[in-house]
Order: sequence, then structure tokens, then C-alpha cells
Amino acid sequence: MGKSTVILKRLSKVFNREEPQMSVILACLLILALISIILAVGLGPVSVAPAAVA
Repeated sequence: MGKSTVILKRLSKVFNREEPQMSVILACLLILALISIILAVGLGPVSVAPAAVA
């Protein structure tokens, strides 16, 4: 339980409204963007078959 509070305190320092650390926030966004691009390229074109209409 102590470890999670330390992580939350660090996150609250990073995302502080008075003094935001933009480099850390941009690094997090860049990592998320790269992960989403890798997943999109790895999945490739997903073909969807049309539903059979009765």
C-alpha cells in the first residue's frame, strides 16, 4: 500500500497545475502514440464481412 501512495505522489507532482512538467507529459503521450501505431500496423487491415440481412 505504501508503494502505490508513492507512485500517486509522483504523478501528482508531474501533473501539477501550477508547475506542469511538460516533458514528462509529452513523453507519456509519445509512448502511447507509438504503442497504438504498432498495434494498428500489427493488426493490419481487418476485413469485416457484411451482415446477412433476412
